[in-house]
Amino acid sequence: MKRIFRYSRWRERCTVADGARADLITPLVRYLVQDCDLPIGRLHVTYFGGGNAAGEFLHPDFEARDGYLAAGIDPRQIWQGDHSTKGRPEGRC
Repeated sequence: MKRIFRYSRWRERCTVADGARADLITPLVRYLVQDCDLPIGRLHVTYFGGGNAAGEFLHPDFEARDGYLAAGIDPRQIWQGDHSTKGRPEGRC
């Protein structure tokens, strides 16, 4: 049985206090690896890479990136995403 997990648009649906995202990432990774038997070597994640929105600059979400690192994900499997549809046939990530 093939399991597909989609963790997209999570940041848009819920607001998490500063400092709490990293605390949520570790249990999520633990769930995917231990309970769902997803090999951690096959887990690739993105974090918000920053950019302009409505004329305001938004900083990259380094807290999420650091949370993924603390959860044991290889840095080569953590991608800085721009979350735009420009140039991607599949649309939003």
